[in-house]
Amino acid sequence: MRANSGWRLRLTVIAAAAALSFSLSGSMSVSAADKDGTFMVKGAGTSQCQDFVTAFEERGAEFISYGGWIEGYLSAMNRYEDGIYDLVAWQSTELLMAALVRFCRENPEIGFHDALNRLTVTLRENAITAKSDIVVAEHGEYATVLYEETVRRIQKRLTERGLYDADITGVYDDATRDALTRFQEEKGIEPSGLPDQVTLARLLS
Repeated sequence: MRANSGWRLRLTVIAAAAALSFSLSGSMSVSAADKDGTFMVKGAGTSQCQDFVTAFEERGAEFISYGGWIEGYLSAMNRYEDGIYDLVAWQSTELLMAALVRFCRENPEIGFHDALNRLTVTLRENAITAKSDIVVAEHGEYATVLYEETVRRIQKRLTERGLYDADITGVYDDATRDALTRFQEEKGIEPSGLPDQVTLARLLS
């Protein structure tokens, strides 16, 4: 895989995060706790939204710790939530962090743990509910990795838009790549033929 330059990746993530929004109105996720419904939060989860925004802007060691905390939190959700294989169907950790920053800038007084919990409500709508094989989508020297189930969802959405008329296979083949390229052209996205974060946010969110 060929890495994009830092500025280009950041612009891509910001654009994708704009389509991955959530609000205070979402129902809170319920998980295991004591008999009174309370539990202890550790590490970065004890901070406030404003602290997370500051760490995101500074991009230092604390920012990295937030990323690790988010991934650990999501792994625990995958383990203990019924009917969930992976809460994160296609979104990168950096995309989730960018979405959280958008929310936290508007709600700096909210606890970081609560903000992430609200995001999981949005993620649950498109979660992978059963184990799915990994697919590598390639085009030239570029490649991206995603679930076979996500490829099926891509094919279904492209079919609904009249851009794909082949079978729903979960295989990222030439027909799928060509259809996705047409979608990218329609939406003014760089026509890479790959299911990048911006493309998936526009197609699947």
